[in-house]
Amino acid sequence: MYPNPIASSRSSRSSRGTLGISRRRRCGLAVCSVLAFATVPGTTFADEKADCVEAYSLAQRLRRDEKLLGAKRALMTCSRVACPSVIKSDCVPWLEEVEAALPTVVFGASSVGDGDLVDVRVLVDGELFTDKLDGKSQPIDPGVHVVRFETSGHAPVEQRVVIRTGQKNREVAVVFGESEAPGDVKPVEPPSTPTERPVPWTVFAAGGAGLAGWAGLTYFGLTFQGKVNELEKCDPDCPQSQIDEAKTPRNLAMVSLGLGVVGTGLASYLFFTRPEQPVPNATVSVMPDHRGVWVTWHQAF
Repeated sequence: MYPNPIASSRSSRSSRGTLGISRRRRCGLAVCSVLAFATVPGTTFADEKADCVEAYSLAQRLRRDEKLLGAKRALMTCSRVACPSVIKSDCVPWLEEVEAALPTVVFGASSVGDGDLVDVRVLVDGELFTDKLDGKSQPIDPGVHVVRFETSGHAPVEQRVVIRTGQKNREVAVVFGESEAPGDVKPVEPPSTPTERPVPWTVFAAGGAGLAGWAGLTYFGLTFQGKVNELEKCDPDCPQSQIDEAKTPRNLAMVSLGLGVVGTGLASYLFFTRPEQPVPNATVSVMPDHRGVWVTWHQAF
C-alpha cells in the first residue's frame, strides 16, 4: 500500500506550522520577559549608573569631612560590578584606604560586685550605638566623642574620648559603682599659714646712717667750697694754717660720702632680702560699758 502524497504533504505542513507557532510563542515570551525586566523601576542600567555617580560624589565629600563610616558605605556602592569602569577604578582603591583609616573601638563595662556586664546601652554623641556588649570591635568615625554607658541598677557613666584616625581596637571601658580607692584619694592640704615680711630694725639703722652720711657730705662739701673761695683771695700768699683748716671739711666730706654709700646700700640689701615670717594671731575686742569703751588686744607668740 503506497502512502498518500497529499495526506503526507498536509501532515508535513501541519507539523511545520505547529512548530513555527510554538517557536514564535517562545520568542514572544522571552522578549516580553526582557521588556518587563527593563521596565521595573530601579533595575535599569541608567538607574544603576546614576546611583554609582551619586555614591562616587558623596564618598569624596564624606571622606574630606572625616565621616569615614558614611564614606565607606558610599564607596561600597560605587565599587559594584554594575558601575562604570572609570568610577570603579577610583572607588575600589579608595575603599581600601578608608577601611585602613577607619578606627575601631571595643566597648566594655563592669561593676564592682558583678564583674563584666552585657546588658549595657552605649550612646555615642547622644545616639544609640549598641544595646549589648559582646567584646567585638566596631567601626567609628575619628574625632572627639562623648560615650555614655547605661545599665539598670546603676547611674549612667560618661566618658569623653578622642579617637584617632587609623586607631584599631581602642578599648573604652567603665566600671559602674566604683568608688575611689584610699590610695587614689588626694591628701587634703592644710590651709596655708599667712605670712608677712616685717622690716627689721637694722634697715632703719643702716638707712639712718646713710642719710646722715649724705647730709654730712652736703654740709662739709659746702664748707670746703667756702674755704676754697677764701684761699683763692689770698693765693699764693695764704698761710699754712688756713690751708690746713680748709683740708678738714674736705676730709669730713669724703668720710660722709663713704658713710652715705655704705649705709644706703646696706639698708637696701636688708630691705629686699628680709625673710618671711608667719603672721602672729592677734584679735582686737571692743567692749562698751557705762564708763566708756574698752579695747583689748590679744596676740599669741
